[in-house]
Amino acid sequence: MGEFTQRMVVWAHRYQLRRAERWQKYYDLSATKFLTWRTLRRRKALIVVYYLTIAVMLACCVAQLWWQNWLVVWALCTPVAMMALRILRFSIRLKDSAPDDFLDEYEYAVITTWRSISLKLLGYLMLPIVYALAFIPLFIPEITVQMTFTIALLLTLIIVITMTLPTVAYAITFTEGTESESDSGNGGYQ
Repeated sequence: MGEFTQRMVVWAHRYQLRRAERWQKYYDLSATKFLTWRTLRRRKALIVVYYLTIAVMLACCVAQLWWQNWLVVWALCTPVAMMALRILRFSIRLKDSAPDDFLDEYEYAVITTWRSISLKLLGYLMLPIVYALAFIPLFIPEITVQMTFTIALLLTLIIVITMTLPTVAYAITFTEGTESESDSGNGGYQ
């Protein structure tokens, strides 16, 4: 093994150790955060709020072609979507981003499957959008900045939607301790 390869292996190992330490710190912090949101019903409500705000953002993306003031609605929806996603991630104790050593076999299989689906979707959906961004202005010179901006916003939405699929899948799949909402108000978690 060459010196460069050896250094890369050492760097990758250290990176994984630092990542595990950072994740463990946030995992421990998440033990006391958003306890009442750990029921399946509330997780599903967060997912609905998240996707509704994303749908409004998509509608704003298209509507802004004719009326620029829709970007205000987009800007108002963004923090709502991100807050719903953040609460959802804390309700699953950040397991969607856990290093592999912290997951059991089934969790690992679900997360890996959804990460793979997310990556494939990202590639398939981004390619036409990136081509549109790059080549439409070349072949249609009268295209407006507004149209290019709309395509860029659409690209942003595609990235956001696809990259959060593992979080949503984990939140729906793993329901241990979440069926009983009457367990001292903490969603069944001790």
